[in-house]
Amino acid sequence: MKKLNNLNLSDSDIKLTKKLLNNFNYSLVVIKKGVILSKKRENGIKPFLEVIDELEEDIENATIGDKIVGKAAALLSVFAKIKEIYTPLSSQKAVEILKKEKISIYTDKIVPYIKNREGTGLCPFERLLIGINSPQRAFKLIKQKGSNLY
Repeated sequence: MKKLNNLNLSDSDIKLTKKLLNNFNYSLVVIKKGVILSKKRENGIKPFLEVIDELEEDIENATIGDKIVGKAAALLSVFAKIKEIYTPLSSQKAVEILKKEKISIYTDKIVPYIKNREGTGLCPFERLLIGINSPQRAFKLIKQKGSNLY
């Protein structure tokens, strides 16, 4: 697991997110100060949108574990003011966004981009956000058009 920026982090929250994702088959977990705020098993970006709505400002400064972090998840993390992320798989663009915003990311593997479920091209959310760099705009677009892309 690579730590991609040098900030003081809560290793226990990162370790817990990794354990929950890898050993209990969750796709998304949200942890804050050792407390599990949410656990999801659905695929895609939908669980992230759900936890943003469910937790509202309680998600700020939380640690998340997400099975895949591409540009959409990175921009949602900025929007939600996440503190740090663990993911087995991230895209290069996601890493760039998170580093720029000083959100620490721990990842096992970095790929050029996230593929669609068929593995034949770009993930629909990556495609939706081409040219979009605003976390607020990304959140709005994903909420508006996301249900057609799940």
